Amino acid sequence: SSGINAEWPLRPGGRHNFDHYQPYSLEVWRIGHELALARAKEAGIVYRTPGSGKIELGFAMLEEAYSMSAYSCNYLVQSFTAGHIRVPVKKLRSDVGGFNGYKLGYYNFAEDEKFGLNVMNKLNDRWTCWGQKRFYDTFNSGHREKVVKVLQDVVAQIFTAFGDQAYEGDYGAILNQVPEPDTRMPNNYPLFRVADDGRLLRRCYFYDLSCASTYDNWWGGTTVGMVKKYNPRNSVIRPPRVTAEDTGDTVQQ
Repeated sequence: SSGINAEWPLRPGGRHNFDHYQPYSLEVWRIGHELALARAKEAGIVYRTPGSGKIELGFAMLEEAYSMSAYSCNYLVQSFTAGHIRVPVKKLRSDVGGFNGYKLGYYNFAEDEKFGLNVMNKLNDRWTCWGQKRFYDTFNSGHREKVVKVLQDVVAQIFTAFGDQAYEGDYGAILNQVPEPDTRMPNNYPLFRVADDGRLLRRCYFYDLSCASTYDNWWGGTTVGMVKKYNPRNSVIRPPRVTAEDTGDTVQQ
């Protein structure tokens, strides 16, 4: 169980911000989408009910369904951002705890945001995800198209539910578009990862993005002290070509 309940999408920020990172972000989106579909069905019933003002009320309720969907789609879009795909944020905050866990999670996030992540989805699409600050950059148009496509598909499902009471939504059609680390393409080794046995591992050579070695005998406070001189190097992903119009990478180190 993910520990997420139906009230969570209604509380901004969720529990310690876990809900903005995969896999939790996808579960929050799923719950929000379910609620939005239900509201759209209610709207359709009212719209087709004879009586004064029913059409207007039905449309107003449909707008509410779209608003609910838009809120939950925030979590879906976060799932397309490099820094929200593989960071073990919940494990860092439970095992390291407090400010230190938050700080280390941020640097793990910022690393993928800045240096990128080669990804794939279940449709066998492959591309490089970058950080949120890069979303509107010229070189990132292919990624933007994928985000727009998945949002259009979500909206289409809401409208379908408005017209078809039997429609239950197609969650797989949406989730199949979501990126995950590409197993065939090279990626930088993550700063932290969770082993199969549940241990929280840290990259041995903290500043070396190409370091495949990990160990579990490390301290949160000491590692936080190391990030004060944080300057990672040896990225296996080529930096993008930027133009004068691009926003550039403004992730603070």
